[in-house]
Amino acid sequence: MVIAIVASGTEQTGLDSRERAIETAASLFAGQGFVATGLTQVISESGTPKGSFYFNFPGGKEELGVEALRRAGLRLSEAITILSRGADSPIRFLRALVDALAAGLEASNYAQGCPIATVALETANSSEPMRQAARSQFEDWEKAISAGLAGSDPPSKHDLVVASEVLMLLEGALLMAKVRRETDPVRSLVPTFEKLLLRR
Repeated sequence: MVIAIVASGTEQTGLDSRERAIETAASLFAGQGFVATGLTQVISESGTPKGSFYFNFPGGKEELGVEALRRAGLRLSEAITILSRGADSPIRFLRALVDALAAGLEASNYAQGCPIATVALETANSSEPMRQAARSQFEDWEKAISAGLAGSDPPSKHDLVVASEVLMLLEGALLMAKVRRETDPVRSLVPTFEKLLLRR
């Protein structure tokens, strides 16, 4: 998921070559997929010397992919936490999350939705490290969302169940929003989220 609040996090000034490659790959993979993104493009757009690239990533594209998934996942987890801290109720947190995701879609002209989903769909059956990295990030997002639902209290098991449902709904809505090139599928989730919260 791309969130407008973290758009500035891709600034690469002052980063070393390894960090630049990871940041560039994370953005490219989210926008055009893992398979369609060649290492030559990553090296070129990140300004990474070819020799240092293979020194930094001896495992090649797969290793870079794992690191890019982790980076993208961490960035979103941090953004979710920021949104949860700024909300005074679970539904206001979820509304803020929906608004941020919708704004992120519009800001990218619908090129980027979930930074994990596209890559996961391509690699889950062909790369166990990539599958595990994607799974780990989804689990971290669920934990971040559950913390937002719990507010100042420790998240309960039920909070984690609801957070999982929220994430699954968001993932489907982001896909539909990209296909339709409109944010309605994401924004229309708010009434459903309100019903989910009534079960808490």
